[in-house]
Amino acid sequence: MPALFAAVPTPPPFASEPALHQGDDHGRVEPVRPLAAQGGLLTVVCTDIVGSTRISDRLGDQRWRGVLQAHNALVREQVARHGGTEVKTSGDGFLLTFTSARRAVRFGVDLQEALATYRDGHPDTPLEIRIGVHAGDVERDGDDVVGRNVSLASRLCGAAAPGEVLASAVVVDLADSASDIGFGEGRELQLAGIDRAVRAHPANGR
Repeated sequence: MPALFAAVPTPPPFASEPALHQGDDHGRVEPVRPLAAQGGLLTVVCTDIVGSTRISDRLGDQRWRGVLQAHNALVREQVARHGGTEVKTSGDGFLLTFTSARRAVRFGVDLQEALATYRDGHPDTPLEIRIGVHAGDVERDGDDVVGRNVSLASRLCGAAAPGEVLASAVVVDLADSASDIGFGEGRELQLAGIDRAVRAHPANGR
């Protein structure tokens, strides 16, 4: 991806849309489970399937539901493993929070690795996701989280390359001492709706 984005892809709809209900893998709507009692600094993670409309059109509804179920199961497995909270899902993406920046980044790295393993076993299904990670104070709106830091995580997700975990400089500062994750060279991004350049780094495992 270029270091400076003249046109940023439309981010996942978490930052600007009204609060959603969680849907199960068959489209049934269920109440969002309450967020854990969390205060202060949170790390926000947004995920989005790359080209979901194109994939669903190519596979058809039935096969796409199976792919989406596999994707959702992989995401939720890693959320549970790393102690995150599922806030809501838009169908092809998730909004998550973590109380630890390191765990949030490790979640993203491990999820990308799990998806790579899935693709190896399903070569006819090019399932890739983008992940954006940012940390800061967030506002609670019932079971939802809102505010500029949620918006920034969403914008980072939209700017990430397929298969990439893109973390803000704030997250890098909080998690860089961890022995099990690393960060690549930073790049300055001009993100829609943000009047300053945002520095972000791709995350990787060690």
